[in-house]
Amino acid sequence: MTPIKCSNCGRELQENERPCPDCGCSARTYDESGLGVDLHISTGAKWKHVGSDGVRKTKGETKSTRQRDPRLCGQKVDTYLMVDEQNRKHHKVVDRETGRIIHEHTDPPKSRKRRGKNS
Repeated sequence: MTPIKCSNCGRELQENERPCPDCGCSARTYDESGLGVDLHISTGAKWKHVGSDGVRKTKGETKSTRQRDPRLCGQKVDTYLMVDEQNRKHHKVVDRETGRIIHEHTDPPKSRKRRGKNS
């Protein structure tokens, strides 16, 4: 069971104690640090430019993730993915505590073949 504390004075409370017997505050704080709850944080960005024809084109994009990786026994890692203007994917996984690179990979540029009936 998750420990419940009074937000004002910090006294441990039972589930049915409201308000706090010591200070009379009804606000509660739930301590979930012992439950193994971890956040998964992800951010991303794209950068564009205006071509000679006046059309905005994507030059590249990036995505960064901070999580526990289940494939690495719950190890805390930062994952970086970047796609540059030649459409190459750069992928890197870094151990958050030591800064050691666990995995790094760069894909070659994708070919821009037309697909369909009239290609």
